[in-house]
Amino acid sequence: MTSRFTHSRGWSLAILAASALVNAGSSFAQSGNPADCKQAILKAYHQLTSRQTASSGIQHLRFTSTTTALIPGQRATRETTVHGELYSRGTQGFFQTDDVSMWQDGRYVVTILRPSRTIILAHALPEYATDPRRLFLMRDTLIQLGKVQLCRQELRPKQPAAQHTQLAYAGVVAARLKIKTIDFWLSGSDKVQAMRINYLPGEPTQQVAVRFAVQETLATSAYLPTDARAQVLTAEGRLLPRYQGYHLVNQLATRR
Repeated sequence: MTSRFTHSRGWSLAILAASALVNAGSSFAQSGNPADCKQAILKAYHQLTSRQTASSGIQHLRFTSTTTALIPGQRATRETTVHGELYSRGTQGFFQTDDVSMWQDGRYVVTILRPSRTIILAHALPEYATDPRRLFLMRDTLIQLGKVQLCRQELRPKQPAAQHTQLAYAGVVAARLKIKTIDFWLSGSDKVQAMRINYLPGEPTQQVAVRFAVQETLATSAYLPTDARAQVLTAEGRLLPRYQGYHLVNQLATRR
């Protein structure tokens, strides 16, 4: 069993890596009952990671992901922060960070890697293989296996109130997952404000934290492509003028 909520263990194409933080007073699991707290996490988490359909609208997430990792050969750590944005509906999607942009339309995936000035054209892969939400995805069993160690409402200066729940892992489960604790902060509208995973001491990745600035459903968006290839190619198949000088890696001629 492995966690999908990772940093460098996730998307290897340098894509390292969403709440409408409203109404602090409404639907917190006030009882502090561990089962209620865990159920609240599952409900909010499913809302965050569910795929939108044509009838349910377009999911828009904006987030900041910070990874703390050990520097090889040292005891010191290094933090890497990525600001990301995602629009998705069904098999259509657009994802970008400061260094990466990606479009997919269900048939094709176009990825731009700005640091290396590289554009990759590829066929769409099975579900999740090119889904940026893999930054957040973990199996329900991972949440179920955690022991509720903390469940309380937190009031913080200049921030909406949040329900903070911490799941702890021990023994064989912790050793297998390499995880010590996972924290969730939920808004009063039962949305995920933030998540944080703490790995066991000595693991190369020590902590991954994701904070969501936007988590909303839109009726329309110009970011979702009908044909992902048109984001970088002319009708004649040449790179658009703004991408002149980029290296094109065209994998479309390769059959899957």
